[in-house]
Amino acid sequence: MHKVYELSGVSLAAAQRLARLSYIYFQKNPPLASGNLADMQQSYNMAASKLYEILDNHSPDLLEKCGLKRPSLTVHDNHKMLPRAYMEYPSIFPLTMNNQTKYYMYVPTSYNGEDFVPESARLLDDAEQRKTGYILFGGGWGGTAALLDIKRSGAKLPSDYKSKHAYKPHAGFDYLLTGRALDQLKAFQKAKREADERFKSLIDHVDQTIEKIIKAAGYEYETGRLSIIFSRSKLAEDNDVSGMEINLPGQHKMWDNDYFTVQPHPTTNSQMIHFRYDTAEGKSFQRYFNNLNEPTLQDFLETGGIGVIVFSGAGHHIIHSQTRLLDACSSIKPIPAGLAQWIKDDMSDLATGIQPPEMPQAYRDILASFDKQVPARALKGRQNHFKP
Repeated sequence: MHKVYELSGVSLAAAQRLARLSYIYFQKNPPLASGNLADMQQSYNMAASKLYEILDNHSPDLLEKCGLKRPSLTVHDNHKMLPRAYMEYPSIFPLTMNNQTKYYMYVPTSYNGEDFVPESARLLDDAEQRKTGYILFGGGWGGTAALLDIKRSGAKLPSDYKSKHAYKPHAGFDYLLTGRALDQLKAFQKAKREADERFKSLIDHVDQTIEKIIKAAGYEYETGRLSIIFSRSKLAEDNDVSGMEINLPGQHKMWDNDYFTVQPHPTTNSQMIHFRYDTAEGKSFQRYFNNLNEPTLQDFLETGGIGVIVFSGAGHHIIHSQTRLLDACSSIKPIPAGLAQWIKDDMSDLATGIQPPEMPQAYRDILASFDKQVPARALKGRQNHFKP
């Protein structure tokens, strides 16, 4: 929850100054604008932190007027898990319409109402907030960036906080992996990485082969820009169809050659390539297809669940299933849904550069109890998969 202010007077002058300084700084120190999303986020966070440090040393009054030295202590609370507390900073967004730029400050709502109030600013009512938010953020599909976005950070839950929800610990289909089960998960993740590398080797070889063919015909071609849609399941079909659909960069189109035959895609501008089995060149691709399998978790850890998903991060590995695991065992431990959600939120925080809040003692006690348990039973049933 936020309170939204339209800035004017002293707060407006401060926002305009921050806009100029941040523009100059980010022009000289641009964060990553492409590539891995996590890397881009980390790059911006580092640049923003450096700018904050510079302003704190030389213009602390500017940070004060912009609310950036007055974070709110917020509490995220619902009935599904114990509350999470954060220190969250106000954010200022410019909005230009009809050649006029206005500045709006979003102030996080603290649990006790002690929020920063920008000087000379006007608090928007609910209808104005919705309208402004829609214009700024495009109805939730992106939009304007804050002048200086300082990431929130986890905080200790205030001792005087009174929850508005009656938290009821409830069982779900969430399980913590430990011991031998965790070893099997790591083996699966290793096999998955190796399979991805084999797949990448195939794609690179296709790209390099196309480059060789096109350049031999007197045309220019740049590797690394080939777009491929690929169905690994097609590899197992008896008709030996590769299932590889390619889009060449620029205006290039492929033609039949010693390596593969080419067919137009029936509904798109793509081309389907089929590796030849009647030429030495075509057969040379077979070594890339050998063992090009897609490992699954069930190959390593048969659980008997439906719709099983693994969440890994924040030092924990969780299985979530749509049904109760039929083959739960001593190293696959059922945990409350609230604890599972807390760990998932920690993972989400860490992925975006946010320091999570400290885990509540009740949840830590549950995790600590697993270390003291003596294995009670082994995995039953099947003989061809992992048994702890």
